[in-house]
Amino acid sequence: MNDKTEIYLNTDITGTEIMNTEIINPDQPDNDRAKSILIVDDEEGMRDFLNDALEDCGYKIFTAEDYKNALTILDSTHIDLIISDINLPEGSGTDLLYFCREHYSNIVVILITGAPDLKVAVQATKDGAFDYISKPVTLEALLEVTESALQHTKNNNTTNNQSTSIDNGSIVNGYSIIRTLGTGSMGKVLLISKDNKEYALKIMHREVGGASMHERIMRFKREAEVLSEIHHSNVIHVYEYGAYENDETPYIIMEYINGHDLDYHMKNNTLSMDEKIMIIRGVVAALTEVHKAGILHRDIKPANILLTEEKIPKLTDFGIARISDSDLTMTCATMGTPVYMPPEAFEATTMQDVKSDIFALGVVCYELMTGKKPFDGKTLPDLMFSIREEKPIEPVKVNPEVPVFMQDIMAKMLAKKQDDRFKDADELLYAIDHQSGNSQKEGFTRRLLRSLLMRNSTWK
Repeated sequence: MNDKTEIYLNTDITGTEIMNTEIINPDQPDNDRAKSILIVDDEEGMRDFLNDALEDCGYKIFTAEDYKNALTILDSTHIDLIISDINLPEGSGTDLLYFCREHYSNIVVILITGAPDLKVAVQATKDGAFDYISKPVTLEALLEVTESALQHTKNNNTTNNQSTSIDNGSIVNGYSIIRTLGTGSMGKVLLISKDNKEYALKIMHREVGGASMHERIMRFKREAEVLSEIHHSNVIHVYEYGAYENDETPYIIMEYINGHDLDYHMKNNTLSMDEKIMIIRGVVAALTEVHKAGILHRDIKPANILLTEEKIPKLTDFGIARISDSDLTMTCATMGTPVYMPPEAFEATTMQDVKSDIFALGVVCYELMTGKKPFDGKTLPDLMFSIREEKPIEPVKVNPEVPVFMQDIMAKMLAKKQDDRFKDADELLYAIDHQSGNSQKEGFTRRLLRSLLMRNSTWK
């Protein structure tokens, strides 16, 4: 690029237009500066322009033409900064911002738009965008905000390392930190490696609402201790756990799954009906072991079910699990994700048990089989009423491909009363195996009568 070039980004009704004038180009970035930038824009001319301009400044550039391709790149490539147009096919720049905030918290996002809106700009900033730039913008201004954003990333990484005591601390002795996988209500999860094998490192936040810090540490360690004793192909395995000695920050080193969660696969419709049934069976098998160990998961949802590349499910995130022989309790009355909660979760006088996890998995199963959630509400009180009182639409009416035997099993999983559900995960697992093996042998009249009985008690 000529050192006497300035480029304006202009958009009119015909598309993107590029104009040239003169100005001094900034110096090349130094070696300390992060260099991986993802440019997301559906205009090929804009992508090419930004790619050439930033490459000439020493950055490593990746480009995507839409939201979906941006996610694919993020899944396989280390990215430090995203520069995205707001209006994208199959999503938006704001959607991309939300996704990064949840899954790649260390990535800084700059949004660019040809139709600036003050309310959108304010909201984007509140939602975590580093900057909101309207077109036209000079290359000098763009490079300045890019450099500032990457410096912000560097400062944040330094702060994060210091706050979690993991840059050279003993809790990851021998491990190398690769990147942040996500941040949740209970802690942060990092991707780490040792001896050419990757692991997930979960570190508990030191400032979490509810019980005292001592109780939270005890709960976290107890969870790790119990899970480390569970060796099951459908449960995320715990390899190490402990606390950093200087500040007692608890940590768990777990199995890392190089895949997507069930929520991703449902949204992208990647699973066959047979695969869906086997995934539910795998999660039920996981619950048999978890419940036998005295653990209630209490937050079963698609995002907490990871799938390997072979579509093997792995139950994870026991951050709000309840251990039956522990006197530790969380102070909040309802725990978990509301749409997947059983009716008893909203009752102060009713204790949750293994059947509560079965109900939550029934909600996941219904959503997985039909593409729709069984209960709905515009507000939390509306949702609570739906879960407690309303009957879901019969699954085969939503998706005729749902096997009758799975509809019958879901009917029992989603029974309003705990006593009407499967008594435990073992019984549910037997039902899936037995009914799937006998569904073709069972006579039509018997299937019809049994389905009608289930329909009257559970379905609309």
